[in-house]
Amino acid sequence: MKLYCVLALGLCVLINNLSAQDVVHRQLQESLISAIQKNDSAAVLQLIQSRLVSVNEPDIVIIDGYKLQEKRVTMPLIFAIRKGNSALVKILLDHGADINGISYEETTKKGHSEPSYHKELHAFEEAKKIGNQDIINLIANKLN
Repeated sequence: MKLYCVLALGLCVLINNLSAQDVVHRQLQESLISAIQKNDSAAVLQLIQSRLVSVNEPDIVIIDGYKLQEKRVTMPLIFAIRKGNSALVKILLDHGADINGISYEETTKKGHSEPSYHKELHAFEEAKKIGNQDIINLIANKLN
């Protein structure tokens, strides 16, 4: 079994049974999410244009607690919408971001198979929550 330590956003995550190429890809995807979170449009565009990242690959975070397990699956577009940065949203949409890409948050109690909490995140709904009219218009134009 191969174990790799991926340093992403200051966290060391052990990943089992991945090739070195998979680890590098994961690091690049983490770099895309990090650039979005830093509102760094130039870095986002550079990563996308490198064709080494996917605008439709979600960031997956699993937090394994004592009594609960939380899972967050978030598309890059949702991160950009939450940042309120219409330039980032436009870059992602222009490069094929799926406005219907599935993002969700859920919590499952230990010993249970069904989540006790599940919430799907939709691009248009997230844009309305933020209230940025430019982002709402960008998403609405893709819906039509």
